Amino acid sequence: MARLEAIETELRRARNRLAKAEITPLPTPVMDSLHNSVRFLNAQQARLEQTLHDHIDRHPRRQQDRQLLASIPAVGPKTAWRMRAALDMAVVVATQHNPAIQCLYQRLVARGKSKMSALRAALAFAPQLPWRAQTSNPLSATIRLKTLDR
Repeated sequence: MARLEAIETELRRARNRLAKAEITPLPTPVMDSLHNSVRFLNAQQARLEQTLHDHIDRHPRRQQDRQLLASIPAVGPKTAWRMRAALDMAVVVATQHNPAIQCLYQRLVARGKSKMSALRAALAFAPQLPWRAQTSNPLSATIRLKTLDR
């Protein structure tokens, strides 16, 4: 994800340089170089996006998370990817500070699950929190936690 964002930033810069060069004419080799840079970065962006899509398509749970996050109004695919990546990192902190995730994590560890297994369960639960916060989902976090606890 970080590499894709870096490519997108470079692509914006290259397009801005090209737009500026079209206003202030530059020698042909320089213009060719700018066009080549934009083509190369477009190809890299497409390749990385395809790799990311393929990765998500191979993991049904990640597909569900992406669809769930993208169902939030004003959240598109890129924002859903970023939210998922942020949730991956934040779930470790959430086991200490989020009551719903902390409860799930502690119950699983108390039942003899490994900490990594409990963390994975919390990670599976985390993407649902923003969706639940913006909908009137009748299922409470407690009910969902009990189903994950099995």
